[in-house]
Amino acid sequence: MVERRIKLFNHKEEILFHIQRSIEYVESLRNLSEEEWRQPIDDEKWSIAEMIAHFQPWDELMMEKRIPYFFTRGTLPKLSISENEINNEAAFFGRTRPKEEVIERFIMTRKKLLETILEIEEADWEKNILIAGKSMTIYEYFLTLAAYDEKCFKQIDSHLMVNE
Repeated sequence: MVERRIKLFNHKEEILFHIQRSIEYVESLRNLSEEEWRQPIDDEKWSIAEMIAHFQPWDELMMEKRIPYFFTRGTLPKLSISENEINNEAAFFGRTRPKEEVIERFIMTRKKLLETILEIEEADWEKNILIAGKSMTIYEYFLTLAAYDEKCFKQIDSHLMVNE
């Protein structure tokens, strides 16, 4: 039993650590020039501004429409807007708003997410949930999201290295 609790605590700490690192990463982007911030990372790809802006609505959706339902017997609510619409609106926000506003919005939302995750009990991290017909633990759900963040951050880093 003690071994299991240590494992669950490590899951939570791993996700909390990732979220804190993501905040620090985005804070570091304040140093980018306006040109670096607004330049697409590749042909037919978003700019760094658009990429960072697109995290916020998904984080909000997770806090409002996903996490609360992990602890009920209810089904996850369907999105009232398509993934493409969410991403397009977020990309527009990133394109049209000042860098500081995009970064601050990301940080504010991630800090709320951090607080929300702190409230998840250790024993719940191994709870199975059903998302889009796929069963996974709450830990696996957050791990998938963290992996997506890391993929995006690596794309940004690769772009910045090439353009030094």
